[in-house]
Amino acid sequence: MKYFVVALLSLIIVAVISLPFAGIGLLLGHNPYIWGLSAVAGQFIIGGLWNTLTNKILRNKIRQTELLEEIERSSKYVILNCAYCSVNNEASIILNQDNKFTCKNCKQRNKVDINYVVSRTTEPVLQNNVIKEIIDKVEKDEDGREK
Repeated sequence: MKYFVVALLSLIIVAVISLPFAGIGLLLGHNPYIWGLSAVAGQFIIGGLWNTLTNKILRNKIRQTELLEEIERSSKYVILNCAYCSVNNEASIILNQDNKFTCKNCKQRNKVDINYVVSRTTEPVLQNNVIKEIIDKVEKDEDGREK
């Protein structure tokens, strides 16, 4: 119902704006219906162009904001040694970009290479039942009582 009211109000506004154009056409001795309908068509064309332009601008702003948020979420601050003078530097590392930083001490540019290592997953030792039984036995003293 809300959208129906908004659409109806918009059409009323278009009609009210078109009436002066129809009046001008009538005063000039032309067909006022053609002038009025031309004004309606012009308003719809201009409104469509305006809507497309503002929608595109808004989408670009949203995309830029999402990109900045993604960069912020994916960046990690780490302390790295300078390759030239070995002084510790805090650098922002972003996984999908070429990471470089300038040393605060010697002002040299450093490149950060990220290496990935794959390893096997293992179970903690205490989850093994045999080891739990051994630990339980060790915790009992000679009399068989628990410590």
